[in-house]
Amino acid sequence: MATGPLTNRITLHLEMMRLSVIAKRELSSFQLAEAAARIFAPEHACDVGPRYFWNRSEPDHHHHFALFEPESADFVGTVHCVIRGPVAQDFTWWIDSRMRGRGYWRALADDVAAYLRKRHRVETVGYIVFGRTHLAASEKIAQRLRSHYEKARR
Repeated sequence: MATGPLTNRITLHLEMMRLSVIAKRELSSFQLAEAAARIFAPEHACDVGPRYFWNRSEPDHHHHFALFEPESADFVGTVHCVIRGPVAQDFTWWIDSRMRGRGYWRALADDVAAYLRKRHRVETVGYIVFGRTHLAASEKIAQRLRSHYEKARR
């Protein structure tokens, strides 16, 4: 295997990434089935967000993303947002109950921000949707997500 400055930067970048952010339309059939099985699992019957958004079509500007742990390939959660030009807004996210409490909220904010900046050239975050459950956790995710764009403006 080749080593050197470029290889080391790539390795460092991969070590920092904790989640793979994949557009729903780019999921493999296995990943799509895994995501649907977890979203619609009986223990998530009261989690209305992913159940409502996941099977909706993606009209113009609407985007569904699945989050997977890269090493284990375990499904972690979902993100939905509307992207118009340099603004991403109307965010809603959900973390699978099996993955809660493991610090994935940080990875969700960090990796989704990096993905949106790189793949969609998002420069700012607009409105974020908050549900009634897990409000404190969602507020932490929103604050961290916004901080990535506020840093860029300084």
